[in-house]
Amino acid sequence: MDALEKAKTAGKIRYTGVSNFSVEMMAESRDSSPIVTNQIGYHIFDRRPEAQVMPFVKENGMGIMAYGFAVPWPVNWNVGCR
Repeated sequence: MDALEKAKTAGKIRYTGVSNFSVEMMAESRDSSPIVTNQIGYHIFDRRPEAQVMPFVKENGMGIMAYGFAVPWPVNWNVGCR
């Protein structure tokens, strides 16, 4: 995060974004370099971010960029569901 803050101070970047940061990681780094967005895997089959990451992001004025939201139906989704 120090490198990102130096790049911001030098005018090389305007904002700091991260990918797949947990709530703990975001809380630890937000004081040294404010985070604007966290890129996370999020789709209909994996909604775990709704439990902790999304509330933290909302409370702290950050944004989310989702990847994997158009995930195809898993081929073996019904394995063991008989």
